[in-house]
Amino acid sequence: MLSAAEAAPTPDRKVRVCIDPEVAKKRAILLAQLDQAKLDDSRDTVADVRLSGPEPKTTARTDAVVEALEAFDSEVLKALVTLKFTRMEGDKWALLTSAHPMRFDNAIDRSYGYNYDAVTTLAARQTGVRLDDDGEHPLTEDQWTRMLKILSGHDVEAIRDAVWTLNEYEPQKHVEALVKGFGAA
Repeated sequence: MLSAAEAAPTPDRKVRVCIDPEVAKKRAILLAQLDQAKLDDSRDTVADVRLSGPEPKTTARTDAVVEALEAFDSEVLKALVTLKFTRMEGDKWALLTSAHPMRFDNAIDRSYGYNYDAVTTLAARQTGVRLDDDGEHPLTEDQWTRMLKILSGHDVEAIRDAVWTLNEYEPQKHVEALVKGFGAA
């Protein structure tokens, strides 16, 4: 018979990343244009300080950028991929962290005692799968290598953060809560 811990589902985290750098660039440009159009619109309207005053009006330039963004949504959706990462078994996480010692010139590494970048990236490759309507699909080493090369720094950090949270932060917080609960009793 399985214990409650053995029967519980393995914790996981999902991350959406953009696998087409050109789509990400184009969307960033459109968002910047929208911000500029809204700023221009706010300069063109007289402020109404009443709480029940009229909503700010948009202009043709703002509406045009909004329409361009909406038309671009289908391209963005094609470029987004959802990845799911699961918590590693404790002994595998410990072996991974001990195999990649900290870099002494890196504050994050000194804080955790291992090479954060190497450990979280390798753990992502070991536990990550691509999700779609058909289910979960493991990625080959070659697919991981190609994907990590084209992802933005933000997306790579989102992956590393998800892996670190699953394997380091959440277990640590769980133990702290148990200790706190035991001490309060």
